[in-house]
Amino acid sequence: MIGRLATVLTTWSQRWVPDAYVIAVLLTAIVFLLAVFIGGVTAAEAASAWGTGLWELLAFAMQMCLIMLAGYVLAQTKPVGALLERLAAMATSPTRAVLVVALFSMISALINWGLSISASAVCAKIVARKCRTADFRLLVACAYLGMSATWHAGLSASAPLLVATREHADKTGIPLIPVSETIFSSFNIVLTLIVLVVIAVLVPRLHPKPQDTVPLPETADIGHQPEVVPTESNSWSDAVERWPIISWAVVVLATSFLWQHFSSKPIGEAIDLNTVNLILLTAGVLLHWNPRSFLSACERGGSFLWGIVIQFPFYAGIYGIIKSTALQDKFADVFVRTSTADTFPVIVYWYSGIVNYFVPSGGSKWFIEAPYIMQAGAEHGVAAPLTVLAYAWGDMMTDAIQPFWAIPLLGLAGLKFRDIMGYLTLVFIVYAALVSVAFAFAPRFF
Repeated sequence: MIGRLATVLTTWSQRWVPDAYVIAVLLTAIVFLLAVFIGGVTAAEAASAWGTGLWELLAFAMQMCLIMLAGYVLAQTKPVGALLERLAAMATSPTRAVLVVALFSMISALINWGLSISASAVCAKIVARKCRTADFRLLVACAYLGMSATWHAGLSASAPLLVATREHADKTGIPLIPVSETIFSSFNIVLTLIVLVVIAVLVPRLHPKPQDTVPLPETADIGHQPEVVPTESNSWSDAVERWPIISWAVVVLATSFLWQHFSSKPIGEAIDLNTVNLILLTAGVLLHWNPRSFLSACERGGSFLWGIVIQFPFYAGIYGIIKSTALQDKFADVFVRTSTADTFPVIVYWYSGIVNYFVPSGGSKWFIEAPYIMQAGAEHGVAAPLTVLAYAWGDMMTDAIQPFWAIPLLGLAGLKFRDIMGYLTLVFIVYAALVSVAFAFAPRFF
């Protein structure tokens, strides 16, 4: 039954779900029409609201580019490569191989989702090379679990980090919510641990029988490229690019700032998107050791950023239309009328997951949904941190069956989404049911 369902979902996605850029344009058209027909504005006013909002997320788009790039750069360092080799040595059987990749993907995503995407793909290849009897398709599916199950509960979680940022509060009017009330709340930590354990128990049992196993091809490239071939030029400019002291200067300056930053306020208030990005970039600069290696990794990682750069202005335009018309109040009213204080978190969880299938970006989607779900939550008396967490966990839910963020991982692994969706569909069903129950009881803990 699971196999048939996976096939149906894959076929439906391939036939009916266009590229994420096309979806962003179509959503813009839909919201534009809604603004005109039920939002109480003229077409000219809706166009003005769209144009005004178009560049509202430029700073956030840059933050998202940096968080993905920093994760990729960190994944391409020698220490990370050495860690992956050590983990691969633990893969002494197919089920252990699956467990190693799954845990690495989910735990690394708690640190940074960009790191998880790139490093987990490399981890799957190294483990598959060490354990030739492991199914490579399942290993790659496990490498995607960080994006499907944990990233929006960790240190690079878009919505919780955004609401902890002063600029976001000033722009949206949503009160500042420190990460101590979201990411580091007891509810979020316990739920994350439960999800880790349940999925770690589940995925080894998905490994196919030996006769159905598809191993890593013998000719496959591992994909880890921390080494940079030195140029033969003896020019001063080339020599400077290989000086570690350049990297040390950056690390000392950044570390000095971070020390002052964390010393001046509680950790729950000190962590936001900018802080996380600086920590990751500093780690990347340090572990690459010299500017040449660091910049080479940045050049390779830059090829994965184009989707963010092109799509985010369109999501910002949608945000501008919703904020500048009566749509925000009307959407909020729908949520209020169709839910209660007890059911609201579960409804937000599923709503966020469904919208994520069509707008696969937790950060930009937050700007579309936040105005009315936060307003509706406030009218119900639901704690603001709980609304943010319901959104965040729902945003992860459909990543398992949505190929957008799997594209860079699949590119590194050399597979198609259809190769891994059968496994991910089962994870999706278990994850969705488990977390739905958690948010049904969540109001008791806030």
